[in-house]
Amino acid sequence: MKRFLGFIAIAAMTLTLASCGASKKTISPDEEIVNTPFSGPEYASDKNYYRSEGIGLSIDISMAKRAAELDARTQIAGQITATIKSVMDRYAQQVNIEKKSEFEAKTEEMTRQVINQRLNNSNIKNSQLTFNKRTKKYTSYVLIEMPKDSVCEALEGAITSDERLKLDFDKYQFKKIFDEEMEKYVNGR
Repeated sequence: MKRFLGFIAIAAMTLTLASCGASKKTISPDEEIVNTPFSGPEYASDKNYYRSEGIGLSIDISMAKRAAELDARTQIAGQITATIKSVMDRYAQQVNIEKKSEFEAKTEEMTRQVINQRLNNSNIKNSQLTFNKRTKKYTSYVLIEMPKDSVCEALEGAITSDERLKLDFDKYQFKKIFDEEMEKYVNGR
């Protein structure tokens, strides 16, 4: 009887371990792959939206949420900055701007202003909050998105409001390059 119960206990432990291992992938004995909320391809930036996930951890709910939003907005700002830098470099080359360094310096300053304005208007698309009973900390996950067109339009508006830059600005060419760079960004991920 003891041998039979021992056999059942070993079989139950084997089944439990096998079922637990099936849902987790391990890299090494001490590590496992973890998927956070909003990290799949459906939550990534695409040709129409910049998107980013932010994560914040704190013993205070509001601090965890603020940290997550700041993290996501910082990441979106990085995406936009990289895209616009590529657009401006290509645009300056294709349009043959006379004072290229002046154009680049002014548009870089405008880019920072546009990003700051747009980030304030970014949209929280989804959020999730967890509480760890052991550590007594909240983890906030947030997904923020911002329409690509609003960034492009704001930058176009800033450029055309500057008399010197307006002389060298071709709106159609700029939009075309912007869309191409956004497509490259999305496909390059």
